[in-house]
Amino acid sequence: MDDVKVLIVDDSLSMRQVLSSSIIQMGFQNIKTVDDGSKAVELFTKHKVDLMFLDLEMPGMGGMETLKSVKKLCSSTYVVIISSASTANNVKQAFSLGARGFIVKPFTLQMIEGSLLKFKKYHQRQLTR
Repeated sequence: MDDVKVLIVDDSLSMRQVLSSSIIQMGFQNIKTVDDGSKAVELFTKHKVDLMFLDLEMPGMGGMETLKSVKKLCSSTYVVIISSASTANNVKQAFSLGARGFIVKPFTLQMIEGSLLKFKKYHQRQLTR
């Protein structure tokens, strides 16, 4: 999946590193990381991103606002929320704004693998349209 562009948005450096190495283990190579929502939106204005892992609770532009902005720029981006703020309201709002997955922190490698497998199926359907 070398052609797939992945973006990790989380204010925690260790979380970005763990996610990045997990995603690389699953065969994805083109990975960028940023530490806040405004940087993610800025990146989206310059580059198409296929898959984004997004934290909800970050200083500055939070995850929900980032999700709204990103979906306006590129509605086909597959967004997976990764957050410890897993209230029913947050999950419902994230899905209503266009998120395709929600993983609760702390997460396991199997949870990331599951999201990546769902993304691969979604991506294949997008390519055959």
